[in-house]
Amino acid sequence: MFDTNYHELNINYPRIFNFMMKDEKFTIRAYGKSELAMLYLPHLDKDSALKHFRRKLNEHKCLRPLLHTSGRYYWPKEVRRIVKMLGQPYENQ
Repeated sequence: MFDTNYHELNINYPRIFNFMMKDEKFTIRAYGKSELAMLYLPHLDKDSALKHFRRKLNEHKCLRPLLHTSGRYYWPKEVRRIVKMLGQPYENQ
């Protein structure tokens, strides 16, 4: 669809394109649950990515409590635990 190399443009990248920049370091911060799921599974749509990401969390006993957190965000402490167990999202692609 787009034939532009976003690394060559001198613009601020929209957050949606972050998953495309493989050389960028992953930042530990609060992430929306769907946002983090899509970083790990960028080839899926938002709902499917979230569903598969929850399954992936369920596979790790120490990450299961995160499935029961209310709200729309994983806080930095939770993101750090997820990255420790699953690796950085950019490494999984």
